Amino acid sequence: MVLHTTRALDTSLRELLTARSVPLPPNRALGGYLLRFQNHSSSSMRRLSPPRRQSFQSSIVTKRNRYLHESDAYPDSLGTDSILREVHACLSEVLAL
Repeated sequence: MVLHTTRALDTSLRELLTARSVPLPPNRALGGYLLRFQNHSSSSMRRLSPPRRQSFQSSIVTKRNRYLHESDAYPDSLGTDSILREVHACLSEVLAL
């Protein structure tokens, strides 16, 4: 569930940047999209604050990468719930920018 949800977030962030005419980053991955929301130069939306970007990087991207790349690494139910809450918070926050 975590991998599918974070993949959906990845796609959603990319599409939001595209819809707002913000150029996509060279690093077309979840972390790159979050960084672009922090550093974009578009006047059509506000920027994601550096502390919030770092928080999402730590709570979503780093954990997702661990589960993707380490064998036998899976979140327990509390870890899954935590990541899902963070994905929701991230999407809610970038939609409000």
